[in-house]
Amino acid sequence: MVYCDIRDGVYTTMAAFARYVEALLPYVDGVRLMLPVSRQRPLERAGYPLAQHPKIEVLELPPIYHLKDFFRDYFKHKALLRKGIADCDLINIRSPNFLSLIAGEECLRTNKPFFMNLVGDYNDVIRGENYTGLKNIMGNILLANHEARLKRLMANCYVLALGGGLYERYHKYAKTMDTITTTTINIEDLFKREDTCLDEPARVLTVAVMQGYKGIPHLIDAAALLKEKGRKVAFDLLGTGSRLDDYKASAREKGLDGVVNFHGFIQYGPQLFEFYRRADMFLLPSIGAEGTPRVVIEAMSQSLPVIATKVGGNPWTIEDGVTGLLIEPGDPRAIADAVERIIDDAELRRLLINMGYERAHDFTLENHSRDLFNKLSREFPGMFKDAPVT
Repeated sequence: MVYCDIRDGVYTTMAAFARYVEALLPYVDGVRLMLPVSRQRPLERAGYPLAQHPKIEVLELPPIYHLKDFFRDYFKHKALLRKGIADCDLINIRSPNFLSLIAGEECLRTNKPFFMNLVGDYNDVIRGENYTGLKNIMGNILLANHEARLKRLMANCYVLALGGGLYERYHKYAKTMDTITTTTINIEDLFKREDTCLDEPARVLTVAVMQGYKGIPHLIDAAALLKEKGRKVAFDLLGTGSRLDDYKASAREKGLDGVVNFHGFIQYGPQLFEFYRRADMFLLPSIGAEGTPRVVIEAMSQSLPVIATKVGGNPWTIEDGVTGLLIEPGDPRAIADAVERIIDDAELRRLLINMGYERAHDFTLENHSRDLFNKLSREFPGMFKDAPVT
C-alpha cells in the first residue's frame, strides 16, 4: 500500500514512491496518482513531500488505515478508480494490494493498456506474522483470493518484478515479465569512505518495517549471543510497525538495553543519512517478502558493508563475499558470525565497502529511470513518442 497524507497543503508520501513519480516526469505529459489520502491524521511513513509539479495530479481515494476500511469503502474506491482510469493512456498498477486488483480488472474490462510493478509478496507477509485461529483462517482466505486475481492480471499484462526473487516466483504466470530495481539514491547522495569498525562499539544498522517477515527476533537473539561472548556491538533499528512493542519488550527481557536500540521511523533525508554514516555495517535479517530492498542499496551507497539473508532479491543484488555477505534466514548464530567476521577481517570489510559502493552506482535514480523507460518503450511501442501519455 502506498501511504499519502497532506501536511501544510502539500501531499506527502513514502520517499521511494515520490522519487519514482519524479523519475516518470521527463518521459510523460502527465501523471495522475490514484491513491488513498489521509486528511485526518499524519501517517508516520508518509512524510516525504511529493513534488509540486504541474504534470502531477492527485485523485484522492478514501484513506485505508485498516483492511476493514477498504471493505467499508470498496464501492467508493471502485467508482473513483473507474473514473480516474477512463481518460488515461496507460495505467501503472502497484502490487500486491487490493486496490491494484480493482484498477487492473477495470483495465481488462475496458481494454485499457496497463502494466504492473510487482514489489512484494503477500505470502511471506502472512507467514511472517504467525497468525493463529480465526485471524489465520481469514488471512489465508484473503490471500488465496488476492493470488488468484493477481495471477489473472499477470496473464494479461506486462509485469516489472522488483528483483530476481519475485521474478523466479511469478514469471510463469505473466504474459511478459522483466526485472526492475527501486531506489531513492541520486548520484549526489553517494558517500565514499574507505573503512568502518574503527571504534567500539561496532554499530550495526537495520532499517526495516517492524513486522514479522523482517526477521527482527533473530537479530535480537544474535545481539544476545554477541553480548554473551563479550563483543562490543550495538544495534540501531530504524522503523515502525505492528510488532515494534513486542520487539522492544523482547530486547528488554534479554537484558539488551543499550545494545539493541529502537529509534522509530526516520524519514528519508539528512537525518537518515546521518544514521548510515555513523554506522559500521548494515544488516537486513528478513525471512521473506523482499524484492530488491532499497535500504540495501542505500547502505552500499553510504560505504557500509552489508549483511543480508538469502531471500527474495537479495542474492540478485548482492554477490556473496564481494558486495556483501549473504546468510541463511532465521539463523541468529549466522547473523552473529557475519557481524564478527566484518569486525575482525579488515581486508574483507574494505572489499565489501568498495565493491558495494561501486554496485550502488548501478541503482541510481538516473539509471533506474532510463532502464524503466527503455523497457516500457519496447513493450508499448509509440506510446512515448507519438502520443501524449498520462
